[in-house]
This record gives sequence, C-alpha cells and structure tokens, in this order.
Amino acid sequence: MENMTYNQYPFLKELGIEETNKGCYRNGEWVANGGFVTSYNPSNGKPIARVQLASLSDYHDTIKAMESEKERWAKLPSPLRGEILR
Repeated sequence: MENMTYNQYPFLKELGIEETNKGCYRNGEWVANGGFVTSYNPSNGKPIARVQLASLSDYHDTIKAMESEKERWAKLPSPLRGEILR
C-alpha cells in the first residue's frame, strides 16, 4: 500500500473523510467489499486517500434496500425530502 499524504490535509477529517473510506452507503451504514481506488493530488501526484469500492453483491443488496424504501420515501412531503437532502 502506498504511503498516503492524508495527514497533510486536516480539512479532510473535518469533512468526515478518512485515509481509507468505504464507497457504498446502504441502510444507514457504509459498506464495501471490493477493490480500492486511490485519490492523488494533481499538483504533485502523491496519494492522498483511498476509497474501497462496493462489490457486485454490495451493489445488488443496495438496490434491494433502495427498492424497499422507495415507496416510503415517495410518501414523505416534498419539503421534508428537501431538508433531508441538504
């Protein structure tokens, strides 16, 4: 694994970004069981942090969870949906 330069950017922690992050949000939690993608600083080419990708199984489980919540979401008043998305 490459040496990350994450600690050189303290604002990332303030944003809730860690050195390694899971890339799939499902049922109120971050999940990931796939490979990794590294983010690089474009000015110097050094690695900053990485994201673990969802596996195909993670993706299918997420779609199933989304389908089961779609009806409940549609019944929420649009102003409330707007507040949730902010």
